[in-house]
Amino acid sequence: MTDRLISRRGAGLFALNALGAMFYVYAASFSWVMPQECAAGLRTITGEPITWAVAILPILSLFFLINFVWGVGIVRRRRWGAGRWWLAAAVLWPIAVWIDFAHHACPAGS
Repeated sequence: MTDRLISRRGAGLFALNALGAMFYVYAASFSWVMPQECAAGLRTITGEPITWAVAILPILSLFFLINFVWGVGIVRRRRWGAGRWWLAAAVLWPIAVWIDFAHHACPAGS
């Protein structure tokens, strides 16, 4: 397999992960605290765990599987250069989770 094809495949999987991370944030946003509640002084705990999990677990599970298979393929074929795209995609998910978790409570001091 040529390096060009590997690079294109890696870029495609990275783009797919970027779309998945954005979809995760969108799906999780329905369980975020409402700014109006914070402004009114209500201290609600949002994101009922079941509602939140039903929305995001399928997304996380799918992309965990995709990225696991992708990572195993990189290791098996010893295509370490292709691992750069994989690592870049791995950085996207903690950022998406951080964005989600940052919106589950009122900001301090509000």
